[in-house]
Amino acid sequence: MKKTEDPPITLGSVQLGDRFIWRVEEALGPEYAGKSSVPFEGKVLEVIGFEPKFFNSVVLDYGDGEMSLHLEWVEKALSLSPVAGRTNAEAEVRDSDPQQQQTLGEPGTPIRPITNKDDRRFLFRFLQSRPRTWTPEMRLRAYLSIGRPPEPRLLTSSNIRCALSVFDCASMMKLLATEGASLNVSAGLTALAKPLATPAEFALAPIVNALARTVDFWHTRRSAIHLDTVSLKAYLDVLFLVENKLTDVEPGSDRQADADRCRAPLLRLLTFAILETASARNTDLILNLLKCIEFSLMYSLV
Repeated sequence: MKKTEDPPITLGSVQLGDRFIWRVEEALGPEYAGKSSVPFEGKVLEVIGFEPKFFNSVVLDYGDGEMSLHLEWVEKALSLSPVAGRTNAEAEVRDSDPQQQQTLGEPGTPIRPITNKDDRRFLFRFLQSRPRTWTPEMRLRAYLSIGRPPEPRLLTSSNIRCALSVFDCASMMKLLATEGASLNVSAGLTALAKPLATPAEFALAPIVNALARTVDFWHTRRSAIHLDTVSLKAYLDVLFLVENKLTDVEPGSDRQADADRCRAPLLRLLTFAILETASARNTDLILNLLKCIEFSLMYSLV
């Protein structure tokens, strides 16, 4: 049977592999003439991927690195200064399988970040040009290994739970979120809650610290977006499960040091919960929050 290729990947009128010369005066208007100090001015740019949820949704390679531009700017630049042909890298992506070149690890094992710039670029091209290649769990691991937000269709709690270790689920929560009018991270938080609800013992401090760094980012970002109701409910569930696990630690046991390291980040998690719940003004969420606060005070967790 003849192997069928995936159809071309497009966003608007822009296709993966399109190439053009970037001149800011042409793309943005004469008022920008002489004002551009970007390193890709006058260079050939190649479309290597799309991230539709961002304003600058077209990912481009300019030879010395990667950057992103708004779709309308790219469409205008393509209409004015197109470059014919495709690079050999596009053919290489079609004929190669980076799973043979990069050890992404089995689903559920710790993710090893890919640090080599060329390897990251190659894998991103591959994922964008082969949307049906690999299982959802492996595609999810691949995106996270190169520090890219996964495709929204991959962000289900079952995919995340199968693909990631409990620590990776907590530490990569920023990449597991989708943004609209509010922040939706319910799938990642629900996946994180599953192992926390089991009797299994594991170090809590790395997980709590990783999650605290994420909520610090959400809280302090310039254009603050609140968690949606479903995500906030899942967050409060995770918080209560963490507290519940900490109460199981016997004083003076081997796990006591790990529990002690959870105190400061747990306070940050609780503070974030209070601020988000106050903004949500939802009675059920307030009751869940009060349960978390009562538990923390009763067992002197913070």
